[in-house]
Amino acid sequence: MKEDEKQQALNEIFQRLAQSFQPITERLQQITQPFQQITQLLQPLTESMEHIHAVKTEIVRGLDESTLDELLELLRLQKRLHEQRKLGGRVTGEQRTQASKVDHAEVIKRFHELKKTMSVRGIAGTIARETKLHPTTVRRILRKAGLK
Repeated sequence: MKEDEKQQALNEIFQRLAQSFQPITERLQQITQPFQQITQLLQPLTESMEHIHAVKTEIVRGLDESTLDELLELLRLQKRLHEQRKLGGRVTGEQRTQASKVDHAEVIKRFHELKKTMSVRGIAGTIARETKLHPTTVRRILRKAGLK
């Protein structure tokens, strides 16, 4: 009988403790609820990152299994592609240089034409509007040519 009373007393103490912790438990749930929503929102991102890691791991394994010759061939191909990109950059640069020389000549020619009809002060702005170059660029071209 004494054991039943002890057990009953213990049960009563546990119930009181549970009741006293009830407000704390509720408050803790209120605090953690936004984080649970964030966790749910981040779940697809986490799965996506895991997938990316798995693919990366497969690629690394594939490279480990490939022969040295295949790796060297991949490096040669990468270098060849890089050289082609560099060559394209050089060609484009040369084309831009040629176009800028034409722009310079056009600006200087237009300066001499406009100098006859307007004041020197407004010529750079007028040329900039006509050629669709920036006014500062037109002024720089004229300054280098010694015209302004």
